[in-house]
Amino acid sequence: MMHRTSGPGIVAAPCHERAHVRDVFEKNGLFDKAFAVLGLALSLLLLDLGLAQYRNGGSVGWAVTAVVMVLASCYEISRRFRPRP
Repeated sequence: MMHRTSGPGIVAAPCHERAHVRDVFEKNGLFDKAFAVLGLALSLLLLDLGLAQYRNGGSVGWAVTAVVMVLASCYEISRRFRPRP
């Protein structure tokens, strides 16, 4: 968090406030977990679209690619949310 001064400059936040931001951006932090879940959601959307295309006479390639992406996303989520000793 940045604090505005009365002048034109911006001063960095005190160390105790920066610690919370650092926790969010660290490896396996909140953003890493959120992006893993978002990747699964997008993969499921692609799977739905791929199956709809296949049912309407389209290529099975979209559905197969989406299945691979769903499996990869599930693996990534299991890695991100697995408790570390």
